[in-house]
Amino acid sequence: MRPKRNPATLVVHLAAETLCGCGKGVARVEDHGPVLVSELRDLLGPDRDITLQPVIDLNTIEAVNSYEHPARIARRTLLRTHGDVFPHSTSRGTKRLDLDHPTPYQPDGPPGQTGDHNAAPLTRRHHRAKTHTGYQLHQLALAAYRWITPHGLCRIVTPHGTTTFEPIRGPDHTIIGEIYTDARLVDLDLVA
Repeated sequence: MRPKRNPATLVVHLAAETLCGCGKGVARVEDHGPVLVSELRDLLGPDRDITLQPVIDLNTIEAVNSYEHPARIARRTLLRTHGDVFPHSTSRGTKRLDLDHPTPYQPDGPPGQTGDHNAAPLTRRHHRAKTHTGYQLHQLALAAYRWITPHGLCRIVTPHGTTTFEPIRGPDHTIIGEIYTDARLVDLDLVA
């Protein structure tokens, strides 16, 4: 009989190209970093019991008819964003984050208000700042957020970090578009 070992959870992210590459490529191991797929066995260790979890397809969108973000939607959002989406935040962990509705939830509103398309992970402090001090937040895409501070500063937050943008305003001064000066935003699909 084998001695019992302390259980461990190892979360490995693989791109579809890596899965189709016959065990070649790079995997990203949460809280560890990039690892060659061929080295995963060494990382897991010999005689380790392995439980596989379902694949989470981030190319799909899920929504529910409730106020609370279910754990599966929270997980999907955190996989896309890698942590807090407040401008210039350095909090990249996935623990102890609130999921905010960038478009406020309406109890009598349409179905499907809570989902990938309306979820912004924020630390409690940043969530309170957004809610109570006049920040404006708009989710541009699944992992892209437009912020306007109470002082009128304009920021875009993506998994690549925070950058500025120049707003294009309509006759009534509402923002109808953005001019991006950061080359990192050119290749992003910013359509929600």
